[in-house]
Amino acid sequence: MAEVRRQLLNDARFDFLGATKEERKQRIFGCAADAVDCVGGGGLDIYTTIDLDLQNHATDLLQEWMPTSDDPENPAPTGAIAMVENANGAVRVIASGLPFEDEQFDLAVQGRRNPGSAFKPVTLVSALEQGISLNTYWDASSPKEIECPGVCFPDGLWTVRGSGGDGLMSLARATYSSQNVVYAQVALAAGAEQIVETAERMGIRDSDLTATPSITLGTSAVSPLEMASAYSNFATNGTWAEPFLIERVTSRDGQVSWTHEVVYEQNFDPALLAAARQPLEIVPVSGTAPRANIGRPQGGKTGTHQAYREAWFVGFVPQFSTAVWVGFPNEQIPLENVVINGELLRRVFGGTVPAPLWAEFMEYALRDVPVMDFPPDPPGVANYLREATTFVPSVTGLLADEAAELVLDSHLDPIIEPTDSEEPEGMVLAQDLDPAQRVPHATPLVLQVSTGIPPEAPLPSLAALDFAALDAALGTFAEETGVELNYLVQYQDTLFPEQDGLVIGSLPTAGTVVTNGDTITVVVARFP
Repeated sequence: MAEVRRQLLNDARFDFLGATKEERKQRIFGCAADAVDCVGGGGLDIYTTIDLDLQNHATDLLQEWMPTSDDPENPAPTGAIAMVENANGAVRVIASGLPFEDEQFDLAVQGRRNPGSAFKPVTLVSALEQGISLNTYWDASSPKEIECPGVCFPDGLWTVRGSGGDGLMSLARATYSSQNVVYAQVALAAGAEQIVETAERMGIRDSDLTATPSITLGTSAVSPLEMASAYSNFATNGTWAEPFLIERVTSRDGQVSWTHEVVYEQNFDPALLAAARQPLEIVPVSGTAPRANIGRPQGGKTGTHQAYREAWFVGFVPQFSTAVWVGFPNEQIPLENVVINGELLRRVFGGTVPAPLWAEFMEYALRDVPVMDFPPDPPGVANYLREATTFVPSVTGLLADEAAELVLDSHLDPIIEPTDSEEPEGMVLAQDLDPAQRVPHATPLVLQVSTGIPPEAPLPSLAALDFAALDAALGTFAEETGVELNYLVQYQDTLFPEQDGLVIGSLPTAGTVVTNGDTITVVVARFP
């Protein structure tokens, strides 16, 4: 296995084998460092963590599912599978669809590929750690121009597109539905540097990650083994062990020369990882990867890199975490119009190939493994699920589109209420919540927006009202309809003293439609 050989010859952990590569090769294989065809004989036994049955099955699956091509002008896609044991970091599978005799390169370990949305859970952990609750709500409208001066593009704008979003969406739902627009905003709020630091603490330590907000959408390349290792945190509430491939080295007479020592790290609040696991458990049930559902406690995340160049599913059960990558081995080529597992696919997504491939492999791997539950939630999970609050913005006087965007960016739900008004069409006339007050995320904010049409309504009956009651009635009419009226008084003599000073008619008459700003005439009785 190429990775075992590489570690033995280069890793500082095996300095006891020799100070130079030549010394190590002589000690391990009984041949010089420049020997090409070396069959061994150095007198050492190397014990690895690889489960040969699972390794062979993973290799067979990849070769069965993936097409082959001998034409360099028309290459075929391939895949890789990496599995780690959550309890100790032992690497059980690092399989590649490449024929090993042709390619001395291990895609599962050495391959660096863009993970797409499979990286979003790293952003989630970073955001939760900084106080961004799973029950925060964000604008999911697509496309969305996001301001990020100096960190995205020269003009300071980042245009993000994603499917399945319109209006507000919770961070929890955005996770299991893989909503790009929400996660772009969350990445900016969490900070790219913090996301990179979170990734390193989760176990992504060999790949060179670029601290830009787009990292949340998988723009930095990682290996399948790193992704499997990072996801093991979700299965263990954050108790992480570095993945290892070589278990021990012994001499032929059984003397142990070296043995791996498992060292555990708890780099995060256990309650945080338990909370982050919740939306990931929904992914194979009603999220983006129903074809990964294997009918036992599990979680995971799909990933589809830009223009369908890479496709991923990284999933976990209580015992193991496994990453499946599908793509072209030597360059990024869109996975379009390709035959995989005997089916012609117009486009490959994380949920259409890696997810069912993961499920088929895991069903075999777990066939004799008891069904277990994830660890119980530790105290404090509710801290990461708390209701979030925000301040109400002032949008009166703005145009509706600008106001609605500002309201969504304030994590509130704009409700547009068209209102007849002589103000310019589209102007916000009023809002039902006072600016600067603190309210829960996703609270509706009703905006009265001018239609540009003067309001009109049937004139109510004003008969038998004195002047005070007349003013009150017209004030109520204005509040209810938006129709403010002026009036003139026309006196008319009456023979009945009880009518003196009361309205006995109007021009126009009651029931006639009047418009805001009209002047009506009220007829008032006068007793001589």
